[in-house]
Amino acid sequence: MRTLLRTTASLLRQYPILWFPLVIADIVNFSLDWTERRLHHNLVVHLVSWLSQNHSVLSSTPVYADPPHFTTTVIVILTAPITWATYFLSTVLYTSAMLVTAALLANLAENGHPLLHLAASTLRSSRRRILVFSVKLCALFAVSLLLAAPLLAGAIWFQRFLETTPSLPLKFQLQLQKADLLGYVTELPIMMAIACIVAPMALKLLQPPGSTPTQQAIKTARIVALIVVAVTSTLEIFLPRIA
Repeated sequence: MRTLLRTTASLLRQYPILWFPLVIADIVNFSLDWTERRLHHNLVVHLVSWLSQNHSVLSSTPVYADPPHFTTTVIVILTAPITWATYFLSTVLYTSAMLVTAALLANLAENGHPLLHLAASTLRSSRRRILVFSVKLCALFAVSLLLAAPLLAGAIWFQRFLETTPSLPLKFQLQLQKADLLGYVTELPIMMAIACIVAPMALKLLQPPGSTPTQQAIKTARIVALIVVAVTSTLEIFLPRIA
């Protein structure tokens, strides 16, 4: 593992072009997220306004009241296609960047130089594999959300119960509100399980069609995936607090 990390750091330092696919993917994904947020916001505003309208028999001007209780459910259902379409496009985008980076490394090993135009040509021959992998990943994430929903709901209820318990010290209640540790503890095992399932799929995607990764390669891929999930999940908790 140390050799892998050192080799990766050395290659990224010597050949900055290896960063290029990820940088492009981040830029495009930022634009997708911004567009999704704007569409989501505008749709929510129009839905709330439409659901809150009441028409009077004495005037043609609409009268606005409090939104009905089912407004949140309607908003979630109608905005879900936008959210999941954005997530799917992001998955396709980063999967493509992963394949281009792998092709750059293959060119580096064969020719001594990473050639971007040759690496990008691999996307044309791997379009179907990229789409299949992205669909599987999105489906796996959706299933995990359905299975984890009761557990997450229980964790939220338990955290609120602790926060509103008078017998707990005020300092401890404030720490619970800031740290959100229950959500972290609940989410982390789910994300690690997904990482263990996805790692062999991603490893097979990086190899030529028809080839099968070795057990040692699968084991290494899962270890790396678990480390990445643990680090990113921890950063998601603590970076906003530090900021």
